[in-house]
Amino acid sequence: MPRATTPSGPVSSIRDVAVIDVVTGQIAPHLDIVIRGDRIRLPARRPAMSFPDCGTCTFIFGTSSPQFLLFIANAVTGVRDMGSDLQRVRHWEAEIAQRRLVGPRIYTSGPVISTAPAAADSLLPTNVVHTPAEARQIFERYYDQRVDFIKIIDLSPGAFEALKPV
Repeated sequence: MPRATTPSGPVSSIRDVAVIDVVTGQIAPHLDIVIRGDRIRLPARRPAMSFPDCGTCTFIFGTSSPQFLLFIANAVTGVRDMGSDLQRVRHWEAEIAQRRLVGPRIYTSGPVISTAPAAADSLLPTNVVHTPAEARQIFERYYDQRVDFIKIIDLSPGAFEALKPV
């Protein structure tokens, strides 16, 4: 018989969470979740690090690699990507469409549009624009690339107006 392995990695907990069983509809309120590495355990006994009490919470766990099987296993058939590398997202979409990868429908914005570059440690690509002409050029490119929406941060009114369809 294979031996169970203990997950490794950082440990944290989230207190007072309501867990919904999607099969039965039962709600188990006031549980604590312990997260160790990539594993979640209910109920928690002694958390190593706690976040503030949050009552009924909704959690979105992000990693550098997609967790598509987890989405599908939990009946999530569509996800919204808020600014990843568009080429990588299009690759995932193609793999899903060709049934080489199991995953949800991905709604994507492509890189964020902002007046400031991304922080050095940011994982999200950013297109920096300062003028309405630059914003319009990005809009036209995103339109050709068929993004589902555009995510913007801190644009001037003129650059923002230039993002409207004509």
